[in-house]
Amino acid sequence: MKRRRFKGAALWNSRDGSVNVFLIGITAALFLCMAVLIDFARIAAFERLAESAVYSGVRSALSAYDGTLYERYGLFARGGTDSGEIFNRVVTAAMKPENTDRGLKLLRTDMTSGEVSPGDTLGLHAVLERQILEEMKYKAPIDFTLELAERFQVISPGLKEAAHAADTMKRLQELFDSRQRHLEEALRNQKEAAAAAASSGMAALIPYPSGSGGGNTAAAAASGYGNYVAWVRAEAERRAREAEWQRQTEELLRQWQAACGGGASGTDNGCASPPVIPPPDLGPSYAAEIAAYERSARETAAGLMQAARTAADKHARAIAAARQAVDAAAADNERMADMLRTAGQSGAGNPAAAEDGTGQAAGEIRSILEDASRLVLDAGWFEDYRRELAVQDAAAAGLQPQAGLFESAAAQALASPDTRNASALEAAVDKLFRGYQAYASQYSGADGAGSGNVIAARAQAIAELNAADNQRQEFERQSETKRGEAAKLLLQIAQLPYDEQAAKEFERVRKRYEASLALNEASSSPADSSDAGLNDESGEYAKNAAGEAAGLFGLLESVTMDLRDELYLNEYAASRFEYFRPQNLSGLISQKSSGTDGSAGGTNGGSAGNLLVSISSQEVEYILYGIHRPAGNIAAAYGEIFAVRTAIRLMEGLVECRKFGHPLVVFAAAVAYSLEHALMDMTELIHTGKTKLSKWLKIDITYRDYLRLFLLIHGGKAEKLARVAALIEHRTGYRLSGMPTSLTGRADVSVNLWFLPGVMKMLASGGILQGKVVGGRYESTVAAGSSY
Repeated sequence: MKRRRFKGAALWNSRDGSVNVFLIGITAALFLCMAVLIDFARIAAFERLAESAVYSGVRSALSAYDGTLYERYGLFARGGTDSGEIFNRVVTAAMKPENTDRGLKLLRTDMTSGEVSPGDTLGLHAVLERQILEEMKYKAPIDFTLELAERFQVISPGLKEAAHAADTMKRLQELFDSRQRHLEEALRNQKEAAAAAASSGMAALIPYPSGSGGGNTAAAAASGYGNYVAWVRAEAERRAREAEWQRQTEELLRQWQAACGGGASGTDNGCASPPVIPPPDLGPSYAAEIAAYERSARETAAGLMQAARTAADKHARAIAAARQAVDAAAADNERMADMLRTAGQSGAGNPAAAEDGTGQAAGEIRSILEDASRLVLDAGWFEDYRRELAVQDAAAAGLQPQAGLFESAAAQALASPDTRNASALEAAVDKLFRGYQAYASQYSGADGAGSGNVIAARAQAIAELNAADNQRQEFERQSETKRGEAAKLLLQIAQLPYDEQAAKEFERVRKRYEASLALNEASSSPADSSDAGLNDESGEYAKNAAGEAAGLFGLLESVTMDLRDELYLNEYAASRFEYFRPQNLSGLISQKSSGTDGSAGGTNGGSAGNLLVSISSQEVEYILYGIHRPAGNIAAAYGEIFAVRTAIRLMEGLVECRKFGHPLVVFAAAVAYSLEHALMDMTELIHTGKTKLSKWLKIDITYRDYLRLFLLIHGGKAEKLARVAALIEHRTGYRLSGMPTSLTGRADVSVNLWFLPGVMKMLASGGILQGKVVGGRYESTVAAGSSY
């Protein structure tokens, strides 16, 4: 069957016009692609234009800053014309072409809405600190280095050495005094031991000295022993004659009884009465003398033994206490030696070059520590003392066997009265006497209070160690007087008069300070106390002041590297805020010199010319210490200044007072020198507002310089920033938490599409474009932020 042919097959299979069709297809595809790319390019240009416009609008809105805040404190925060108005005007202008009547309008843009929202405020510490650092990044390091670091660093070597020497000498003085107290305690116990022997009664029973005492003595017993023997013999002979008479009488009576039958039988044979033999002449009876001698001898012997035992017991306890005291003194002495060795090995360092004014002073101060080694006693000194106590103890213990020897000799002599026992008794008494005499001359002394030769020599040796005490105590009294004057001056400053308004201002600032901390979720540490430490003993105060000052000046060497942010904040506070003028206190010095009481017992009064210590007159001091009492910050500042002046003057005093020789006297004199001249410096500061750095370095240091120095060591960064914010709010009346330093602008903008809005809408819905296509226009929301 024959297939039927398609009528248009010829046309379809014909090759005529194929190229034209192909070109038409290619051209359509190319046009579609180009249309999409053109709109893509226009959208990209539009978005870039919109971003630039919004950013310009935000920056323009930020250009309206608060003039008062900038002029007073160098800080930026939004102020002036409404930010939304500026933003909309700038964005609208930026989105419109300059010439709308000529040429092709590539972008027909439109802004439907725009708004500005504030960002971080100046009340945030991070923002406030950033602006402060930006403000001070060039000025602070230069000013601090030239005005403070270079000035104080030249005195740092000598001050470090002085602090090291003061700490060592103070501890050495304490150990020296402790050692001397223990030695004096040992001497007291040694004397008590000697007095125990003297007060035991042995001296009266021997007796000592010879010839003293009553009849009941060992010497009397020995000297009376010959009489006692004669008495015993005479009494024995008398008793023999009496016994013989009695025997004869009894014999004659028996004979009479035998002859007479026991009764009278007549008168012619002698039985009328018993015969009587007249008693013979028996001589005197010595029974009483013998009994008295024996009683005296026995009581003397027993008394000597009891006294010797009592004395030996008390003596042993006292000597044991003396040994313990000597051991404690030796331990103190060893600690002194160890401390000086350690001090020599860990000194403050090599002194700086002599031409800097303190290098030579550092070397001279170091030599004081080297000279202090002569305060340390050799170990042999204490060994000699221990042997001396042992010998004394043995000498006292030897009195007991000597008393026992006399007791034995007396018992033997009484048991066998014989002149041959007299020599043994006399020898026992002589030995006892000589033993006690030797002890008394060496230990007890003539007064029995421990003034013997050995103890007197030991007392002299201990007294020589304290030879400089009177001079040292005189300097210490002077130091205490000056310390009292300084404490009185600082108390007067702490009690400066203020009115009720000043107290209310401090209370308002306190609330603003606490609010700033709460906003930044920061904790508050206790405010630095205004206590100047003058309640300490003068030497302790000078030592602490020197140590703190040396640490502070040493901090200057690395502060620009290690504490950069703190330094910039401190310098900002010192340059932008008010400080209390020292001349305001001149009335206190005038009253002090006239001898009147300058204390101010409360508010609304006082002796300083009704001086008002408002917060506005002491802003730097408040940032430094944060005390919410009108005079507290000023008192704290002057307390620290006095401490620094004391430290510097102590360095000078250690050099100037070397002429006194004894290391502890040198230290005491240096402390007195430092307090006296520090008081003079305070007077100069109050009258002129400045002091010289030191006797050797005639560099003016102002009151403000001292405050800048103290800012390095006081308060945390959060507390300082909160105080700065509180003061700014107090002075300006602003609330920094409501003053933005950054803005975020948002604008809804659109541009017309030239080609294929449906294709662009499809691409936008696929996430290729950021905005969306509505009614032939591309719409987008553009946001940008900026800050000061």
